[in-house]
Amino acid sequence: MELLLCGGFLGSGKTTLINKLLHGITEQGLTVALIENEACQEGIDAALTGQEGIKVVPLFGGCVCCQLSGSLLETVQKLEAELSPDWVVVELTGLAMMDNIREVFRMYAPKDLTARLHTLAVADMARWDKLVLRMEPVIRRQLAGADTVVINKVDLQPPSPQTLAQIEALSPGAVILSMSAASLSPAEVWTQVSKAFVSGKECTE
Repeated sequence: MELLLCGGFLGSGKTTLINKLLHGITEQGLTVALIENEACQEGIDAALTGQEGIKVVPLFGGCVCCQLSGSLLETVQKLEAELSPDWVVVELTGLAMMDNIREVFRMYAPKDLTARLHTLAVADMARWDKLVLRMEPVIRRQLAGADTVVINKVDLQPPSPQTLAQIEALSPGAVILSMSAASLSPAEVWTQVSKAFVSGKECTE
């Protein structure tokens, strides 16, 4: 089983990317479950994702990088035991610290959990300068824990060489992808991201 943690600041296009990934996975004949970790009490994406045999599992009440880390591990373990999907995708909250969540999996994942861990952070190129200026600690920790970074909304603001260098410095060793997820088909998004997983660094080391 493959496990993908997908994070990104609010409004980065993370939900759009995840929906494209989910449908791209199922179009390949693979099975997938989505774990939603919304900080509010009700998820916002179930109506979009709960189709075509995609299993949606809510995990409400807080952020998995804080008080819900144990619940996430338990949910992943239960999905693997009961459904054994090819992929489990976890949609993290917009403020989740990816580096901390990855460390939780490395330190506390059950020995019998065989899922391979991948981490993906979405960077909002349309608001990059403002976000880095105002939310630098959050952005830094989201990218620091990612083995793949999707630079999104490049149709609105292409990344400059300086921005690319900044993102590479914040996420050393990560595979960097540039795209406008909203304008791509699920197959196109999945092809790019899945290739990154193959060529990227081992997240669990």
